[in-house]
Amino acid sequence: MKKMWEIHEEKGGSSHVAAQEVSERCRLASPIELLPLNVEQILIHDELDRHVPVDLSVKYHRRAIEQGDFTLSEEILEGKKEYDTIIIYDYEDYPDIVSGRCDNCGKAQFESSVKNYVYIRKCRECGMKKSI
Repeated sequence: MKKMWEIHEEKGGSSHVAAQEVSERCRLASPIELLPLNVEQILIHDELDRHVPVDLSVKYHRRAIEQGDFTLSEEILEGKKEYDTIIIYDYEDYPDIVSGRCDNCGKAQFESSVKNYVYIRKCRECGMKKSI
């Protein structure tokens, strides 16, 4: 929790409460400060998480092992979100993660069509569709 407070401040976030005022609350709510938990744990963290850096989960995993907690696994997802290729995603709601590349497979080759005055882009590799 303390680390997230620091990250929040580094990114220009503001709060009406000073970090020192909530240090006890941060300590009580911080998962790493609560170790050892003495329960089986499975840690999953998506590397595309924009709010919590992956290294916080890695540090938690190491600390849990050091303190004798049994953690079943640590899995860092490689940013692969599965998209339903039947749905036509709206570009406004789902802009390209990497401009000009398919969010599902990463390829840059598309077929295009117009249906009801809407431009549809379909990935030639996986079939994911977006209305542009």
